[in-house]
Amino acid sequence: MSVWQRLFRQRCASSQLRHQQQPTRSFSHSSRQQQYGRRRPFNYQTFKTSQGLFYRWAARPTFYYEVAGITVVGATVYVYNLEQVPVSDRYRFNIISANWEKSLGESMYRQTMQEFGRKLMPEYTYEHRLVKKVLDRLIPHSGLAHEDGWEVHVINDPMKNAFVIPGGKVFVFRGILDVAKGEDGLAAVLGHEIAHNVAHHAAERMSSSYAVMFPVIGLFWALGLDPGIGQMLVKFAFELPGSRSQESEADYIGLMMMAESCYDPSAAMGLWAAMEKQEHGTPPQFLSTHPSSHSRLEQIREWLPKAQDKRKDSDCGEIGGYADAFRRQQREPIIVMRTTKDSTFTIHTDLLFDPQQKKWLTSTSLAVDPSTGLISKVYQRKEDLPKTINGPDVDLRGKCVLPGLVDSHTHIFLHSYRETSSLSQMRDESLIERTLRAGNHCRAALRAGYTTYRDLGTEGAFDADIHVRDAINRGIIPGPRIFCATEALASAGGYETRIENRIGHVEVPRISDPCDGPVGVRAGVRRRLGAGADVIKFYADYRKRALRWPEASWPGCAPIQFPPPGDTITGTRNPNILLFGQDEMDAIVAEAKRARAPVAAHASSAEAVKMAARAGATTIEHGFEPWEGSEAMQAMLDNGTIFVPTLSVVEQYIDVRPVLQQVKEAYERGIKLACGGDTGAFPHGQNVRELELFLAAGIPLEDVLVAATLHGWEACGEPHASAPWHQLAPTGTHLFADNRISGTSFAPERLVTSLAK
Repeated sequence: MSVWQRLFRQRCASSQLRHQQQPTRSFSHSSRQQQYGRRRPFNYQTFKTSQGLFYRWAARPTFYYEVAGITVVGATVYVYNLEQVPVSDRYRFNIISANWEKSLGESMYRQTMQEFGRKLMPEYTYEHRLVKKVLDRLIPHSGLAHEDGWEVHVINDPMKNAFVIPGGKVFVFRGILDVAKGEDGLAAVLGHEIAHNVAHHAAERMSSSYAVMFPVIGLFWALGLDPGIGQMLVKFAFELPGSRSQESEADYIGLMMMAESCYDPSAAMGLWAAMEKQEHGTPPQFLSTHPSSHSRLEQIREWLPKAQDKRKDSDCGEIGGYADAFRRQQREPIIVMRTTKDSTFTIHTDLLFDPQQKKWLTSTSLAVDPSTGLISKVYQRKEDLPKTINGPDVDLRGKCVLPGLVDSHTHIFLHSYRETSSLSQMRDESLIERTLRAGNHCRAALRAGYTTYRDLGTEGAFDADIHVRDAINRGIIPGPRIFCATEALASAGGYETRIENRIGHVEVPRISDPCDGPVGVRAGVRRRLGAGADVIKFYADYRKRALRWPEASWPGCAPIQFPPPGDTITGTRNPNILLFGQDEMDAIVAEAKRARAPVAAHASSAEAVKMAARAGATTIEHGFEPWEGSEAMQAMLDNGTIFVPTLSVVEQYIDVRPVLQQVKEAYERGIKLACGGDTGAFPHGQNVRELELFLAAGIPLEDVLVAATLHGWEACGEPHASAPWHQLAPTGTHLFADNRISGTSFAPERLVTSLAK
């Protein structure tokens, strides 16, 4: 027997002797006070009992073998249950099964719904649709796409938080949306929270508790020490560092996930920079379960190059590259200005896109007449230029010059619906405010590289677009060339601002020119042409029940409690119905063509698309409802109708993927496409999103650029849009439909786009 064992055996014996010598326990309160005294701990016997158990075990001859056996078994269990975390490749201990984790998630979900269930925002709100849109884009790249049960819950609370419960239950507080500032920032938030599920961090925390917390507390109890001290030791030595490590790992996995999903990973920097500014009175990092925002920023800065490389290597690499190029040029505009009134200057470039030939021209120069802003000559250089180009010529070598872009569906009098709903803009904003906003929108369009806008309705501003167009043409304000429709035509009660309070003869601005019957619609076309319209727009269909199930439209107004089933845009809840008959549509187009004015038809349903195309409409706007099994696509093909799918606004409300497939099918059938985003429902200046979505649909880049230039000019009715190349260049007319460089002191500020490839 060793000295150490004999020592413990003696201590155990003396402990037993003292236990035998203790008097019988007194049961009255006063006698216990006399026996033990007020300051003597009440649980003295229990304290000694725990010591005795450990010492008796330590005195056993097989003590070392038992400790070794427990150690081997524990190590075996630990190694057997080691798992590798996806993406980060870290090894961790986990003994919680997937079914157990799922049941825990269901319990957490019930508790969360009990606490926040009454604060959930309806599915039709912008916030809910935004979160679902970003989630749907992230999940296919998370490794969890095979799991069912993904649900979105947006909590109407200013708290800046979000979490994902195991099992796919996503909770986002409204306050974090203000910090995220857009889809990319929200993707950083959701990517981080989804990453916790990807890495099964909740199960890992429970497993760590079993592996560390219980043995340590048990050891402290056996040694007769306060278990609370052991719990505190475990918290600061294991739990808090482990939690911070998991948060950092979720940041990394989420960053890679959002990059692979075609979101800009640099948005995560902006998110945590904004969070850092709002950190006030937070505890030191070593006392927190989360790293500080500053630490997160530093880590993300290290990971950012890898995330950007992953984005380039993913399926969206081409889209992201071109989109980034557009954005870079928007931040760093190239302004071309005339020098003197009579001097002609030349722009030298290495690459120029010709949409008529649908090809790239190399070593090309453009001679510009600054008095008109028109390109008078385009030629390919035969000799090398000197390294330095002197003024007034402009050196754009190393750049790719594009024609001025055309947005074929805009509303300059509308701003983002996320800022203010369309109803509130039309009903509550003054004409002066809306006109000032329109001027800002025109400037933003020009800075974004758009030299032509086809503006399809003032939405309650009467004929004000005519005057904005003329102010731009007179050089009073900067902006793109505008082809405007003034007010759109609609049947009685078809497209109007509806309000619930009619007491006191409350009036609201009209948002369309109502007309009925073949004679009435002809009169409507004449009114629009007389007002100065360049384009005639009519509503072939619309949702007449727009306010039968109203959303909250003023502060304190509650949304409807029992909405009918179905999507708010495409479902039976608020269906699109025809506003005109075939004879009325025929009359609209015939009257417009007498004045050589193009016609734009708002048509969402397949039936409306077919009827408007057969009537001879120049363009079909939207067309996002399913066309399968209908004659809509063939009618467009037979009549040479241009399709403007407005994908940018569609993705704000519904799942855009089926619409992308429909647009790709239209392209493959040979239907002409034009890029127009319904800009105004989302911010002016972000028009290029439509091109990104065309690319996402699988349309080649060259055809996308044709849709954003040549086909856009055809939609505007430009007579020179289809003229041969050799006839355009020498005569001084518009070369690529519209590639003018203004001869005034202001010029298109994003005409030039850096090469992305």
